[in-house]
Amino acid sequence: LSNVLKELRQRVDRALAEKTFLEEEISTRSNDLEKSRERLEASIKAREVITLVAKHTQEDLEKQLSSLVTMCLATVFPDPYGFKVKFEERRNTIEADLLFTKGEAEYKPIDSSGGGVLDVASFGLRIGLWSLNTTRPTFVLDEPFKHVSPDLHDKVSMLCKELCDELGIRIIMISHSDNIT
Repeated sequence: LSNVLKELRQRVDRALAEKTFLEEEISTRSNDLEKSRERLEASIKAREVITLVAKHTQEDLEKQLSSLVTMCLATVFPDPYGFKVKFEERRNTIEADLLFTKGEAEYKPIDSSGGGVLDVASFGLRIGLWSLNTTRPTFVLDEPFKHVSPDLHDKVSMLCKELCDELGIRIIMISHSDNIT
């Protein structure tokens, strides 16, 4: 009987030790779970702030690039396209759509215009992107207006001069046209 009691006592002691271990494990896991919930909540709040800042940044960028490129097009062409940047979420990523506009209609630049319009829009985008980070005030460009018709070269020159004066930049440009200075 004494051996049986001893064995039962050992079983009870082991069961109590295991119970104590499991209670400590539950407590540790509960603390870990609570910390994980707090981190998740902080991450969700941080993502909301980042999303809001990104949205405001995109809106500012849309306005700045759209107005600059539209101004470039209006300076050169008599019946110009407008230009619009639209940020869209696709496949869990933000993408920028670059569009020409005529009235309410929107067109993809590559599908809807001649090379001259693309050259002027591309030039405006270069200037716009530079203005976001003004570390180098000099542009070196090779034939940036090669597709602009010769009758508009004077207007392209005027555009370049106005942007140089207004933004304090220098443009070094290679061109086969004597009218683009």
